[in-house]
Amino acid sequence: MQELKDAISDTSDTSPGKDKITYSMFKQFTDKSLSVLLLFINRVWFLQKLPSEWKHSIISPVLKPGKKPTDPQSYRPIALTSNFVKIMEKMVNNRLRWYLEKNNFYTPNQSGFRKNRNTMEQIIRIDNDIHKAFLKKHFTVGVFIDFQKAFDMLWKKGLLIKMASLGIRGNMLGWVKDFLSDRTIQVKVNNTYSEIFIIQNGTPQGSCISPTHYLTSW
Repeated sequence: MQELKDAISDTSDTSPGKDKITYSMFKQFTDKSLSVLLLFINRVWFLQKLPSEWKHSIISPVLKPGKKPTDPQSYRPIALTSNFVKIMEKMVNNRLRWYLEKNNFYTPNQSGFRKNRNTMEQIIRIDNDIHKAFLKKHFTVGVFIDFQKAFDMLWKKGLLIKMASLGIRGNMLGWVKDFLSDRTIQVKVNNTYSEIFIIQNGTPQGSCISPTHYLTSW
């Protein structure tokens, strides 16, 4: 119950999915209502089977600043998914990150997407290297790589194989496998919806657990 309450408190209202259930509604739940929700979440966890509605996203295209509205590449796709699954994602993600941190599976140089760490550490690190090299009249060489569509191109089977090799099995592995399987999207422009498409690969954009999946797959 505490995990559920922590997950709900760690939210702020954003656009909901197709069911129109907002985070603020969860925050008004009584303890009895939360118990029913927790019972359902536990059932999903033990069955390792998510409702299909939880794996469906509405894609809302948002025009990038200064871009041509007639060019499809000028739009940033915003995925709107049910907040029910987002609450459970937070609970699962907290457990997964705890396990990875406890067993030191992350490289010490990884700063992004980690608890009590942030990318500012790398900025300070390179700044320190530059200053030391400057004093010694040496050179500092930096290589910066931008992985295009990193989440979209994540190899799902490879992630599951890597998780199993790290000792992640049981409900966690089964839940992640189903979470990434049979996902669907539908584009919405104004009040018009496109046909439904099946996502063959990758981990969902905007999902709190996607960065953890991405780091785990390395």
